[in-house]
Amino acid sequence: MRLDLRSRLALAGAAPDPGRLSFDECERVRCSLTIVFDGRGLNIPWGARPGTATQCIFLDEIDNFSEEDLAKVMALYPWRDLPAGGIIQPGYNGFYPDTNWIGRADEYAAVLWRIRAYGKRFVYHPLPDRFPYWLGPRDGWDWKLVKRDLEPVFTHPGVQAAIDRAAGFWEPPPNTRNQVYVDAVKWQADIFPQAWRTIHMSPNHNAPCDGDPDAVPPDVPDGPAWRNVAPYVHGFLYQSSMMDERREDQFLFDVDYVQEHFDRGINDWPTHGADGRQLVAVGYEYASRWRHDGETPGMEPGIAWGHDMMARGLIRGFGDGSR
Repeated sequence: MRLDLRSRLALAGAAPDPGRLSFDECERVRCSLTIVFDGRGLNIPWGARPGTATQCIFLDEIDNFSEEDLAKVMALYPWRDLPAGGIIQPGYNGFYPDTNWIGRADEYAAVLWRIRAYGKRFVYHPLPDRFPYWLGPRDGWDWKLVKRDLEPVFTHPGVQAAIDRAAGFWEPPPNTRNQVYVDAVKWQADIFPQAWRTIHMSPNHNAPCDGDPDAVPPDVPDGPAWRNVAPYVHGFLYQSSMMDERREDQFLFDVDYVQEHFDRGINDWPTHGADGRQLVAVGYEYASRWRHDGETPGMEPGIAWGHDMMARGLIRGFGDGSR
């Protein structure tokens, strides 16, 4: 007997939530890419500094966790949204198990819904950043391999239903060409047509193009680069490295800069994107690596930075925590 999706997922320990977030709600990302247990030590073998008071977990790795370890993390994670993605990738710096969900779409859908059962929603990064799928900043992705290996997982009805937000990829190098971004966002719009769609770039990079003025040949400028991408996305997940310098003032300036350019069309930036919606910037990544590497071995100051960013009133969502 062939079971329908709900029955298959129920047998796997989860049942789909019939509702999707509205796009207005999708803009209000409430997330942290990492969680530090801050003295609440848990017996989990994964992440940085396991068994210590400053153990840190990258949340996008938890699709490989046991049910027991997942429950421990979720009990301490207060936000609604979670980063996710990377159905084939090595564990980050050897701190996590390797991931490979290729050919296992039913299992992967069940895992996503098991996480959703904790009341969580995803910010989902589908495209891998590793060879053989990623070929580099000028060639982009091997779309034949993506179609063969990854699309059967992404187009599974249970995976589609679990994902309200698609975020393209993690962070391509800053010299990635605009055409590579355009190809990726077109693909994302085709594979996740119902999702609120964004892109995410390398630290302090605010336009989907190679910004090096000495690049040969030169890439398109930032305004036209955004115009090429805008018809396929609803927003941008901004990343900052200013915690390296403890420059919160520069972080706040930089993230507001992006939204102001979207709001006012400065330097020929577009104001609207897919479905005619106003383009939105999310202050997404500003503390996660520093927590994980132990340079800021706690949830602060990222929580404070997220709070200060949101208090200014221009940015709608955060990705590394806030009060």
